[in-house]
Amino acid sequence: MNSFNIKLSYFAAVPFATIALFLSSASGALYQTTSESVPSTTIYDINGKLHAYIGVLLIPNGTYTGSVLNAANLSNADLAGATLTGANLSDVNLSNVDLTDATLTSTNLNGADLTEVVLTGATLTATKFTDTILTGVITGSLLGAPLELPAQWNLIHGYLIGPGANLTNALLATANLAAANLTGVISGNITGTPALPPDWELLNGYLVGPGANLTNANLAGLDLSNIDLSGVVSGNITGPIILPANWLLVEGYLIGPGADLHGADLSAADLSDTNLSGVDFSNADLSNANLSNADLSAAILVGADLTDAVLTGAIGNSLITRLNANSVQFETSQDELATAQGELVTAQGDLSTTQGELATAQGELATAQGEIATAQGELATAQLQLTNEFTLTEIVDLRPGSTMIEIIDGYATLSMALEESTDLINWTNIGQTPDLAVLAFQGEKFFRFASYPAANAQ
Repeated sequence: MNSFNIKLSYFAAVPFATIALFLSSASGALYQTTSESVPSTTIYDINGKLHAYIGVLLIPNGTYTGSVLNAANLSNADLAGATLTGANLSDVNLSNVDLTDATLTSTNLNGADLTEVVLTGATLTATKFTDTILTGVITGSLLGAPLELPAQWNLIHGYLIGPGANLTNALLATANLAAANLTGVISGNITGTPALPPDWELLNGYLVGPGANLTNANLAGLDLSNIDLSGVVSGNITGPIILPANWLLVEGYLIGPGADLHGADLSAADLSDTNLSGVDFSNADLSNANLSNADLSAAILVGADLTDAVLTGAIGNSLITRLNANSVQFETSQDELATAQGELVTAQGDLSTTQGELATAQGELATAQGEIATAQGELATAQLQLTNEFTLTEIVDLRPGSTMIEIIDGYATLSMALEESTDLINWTNIGQTPDLAVLAFQGEKFFRFASYPAANAQ
C-alpha cells in the first residue's frame, strides 16, 4: 500500500475553517482537495467495508468541488450522492463504483475507467467523457447533457447507450435506437417499443441481434430462426430455443457460425459435424471436446485448450490441419513405439540370460584363478626349495644310484660298506670299512676306488 505525507494548512482569511490537503503518494501521484467540511471517516466500498484508498477522504454524499484526484484508484467505492462538480477525475479507476444520484457537473472523466459503474440518476451536465471506458455502465434517469462522450456513445432517453452498455431493466418506451451501436449490449427485462437497428429485435425483454451479449438470458420458447446471431456472446442460457440453421444450444452456449465463444467452458462438449466457421474460441476450454468433422474455417483458436480434443476430420483451420496430420503421425509413432517396446522387453530378457551366464562364467573363472593362484604358490615354494638345495651345475654330474656327500668343516666324509652275493642279485652287508675324509676343493676332481691285494697275500 502506498504511504502518504499529509500537510494541513489553515487560512484565517476564509470565513469558515478550510483545510487544504496535499497528499503525495510513494508513486508520485498528487491528490488535492479544498473543502469547507472534510469528512471524518474514510471511504467505504459498495459492500460497506473500508476502502483501501487512503488519499482524499471521500464518503457518500460528500462535497468535493474542484477536487484533483487524477489517476487515483477508487475501484468499488461507494460515492452515491457525492458532489464532484468540477472535479478532475481523469484517468481515475472508477470501476464498479456506485455513483447513483452523484453530481458530476463539469467533472473531467477523460480516460477514466467506468467499467460497470452505476450512474443511475446522476447529473452529467457538461461532463467530459472523452476516451472514457463505459463497458457495462448502468444508467437511467440521467440529468443534464454531457459535454463529450466516447465514439459511438449517445445519451438517449436518459440512458448512455453504446457498445457494451448494460440496459437491464431499462424503460425505453419509444426511444429511438435505430442508429445506436448495440454490440455487446447487456439486456433483460427491458420494457417499451424502441426503434432498433436493422437485424435487431426486442424479445422477452432482451435485445437480440448480431453481437448481443446474451449471457444468463432466459430465452425459453423464443423463435430466433430469423435473427442474425453472428458475434453473439452467450453462456448459461436457458432454452429450448428455435435457432437458425447451423446453430445449436450446447452447454448453455449459442454455437454457430461467427459466434463469440472466447473464454467459454466447452470441455467434453459434443461439437461434432458442427459449422464453427469464424467462431472466436480464444482462451476457450475445449479439452476432451468432440470436434470431429467440424468446419473450423477462419475459427480463432488462440489460447484455446485442445487437450485430448477429438479433431478427426475437422477442417478449415491451419492449426487443426496440422494437429490432424500430427495425430496420424502420432498414431503411427505409437505403433512403432509399441513394437520397439516389445523388442526392448525381449532384449532385456536376453540380457538377463546373458548376465546370468556371465555371472556363472565369472564364478568359474574365479575358481580357476584360485586354483592357478594355489598352483603358483606351490610352484613358488618348490622354486624356493630348489634354490635352497643345489644348482644345475652342482648336480650335473650325478648319475643313477649316485650319492650326494655333504661337506662339513671343509671335508667330505666317505663311508663304504662291503657286501657279498652268490647270485649278483641279492647282496648282504658283511662289514663297514673305515671312513675316509677328503679335503674339499674348488673346481672338479674325480676319484675312484681300486682294490689291491693285501700286503701279506701270497
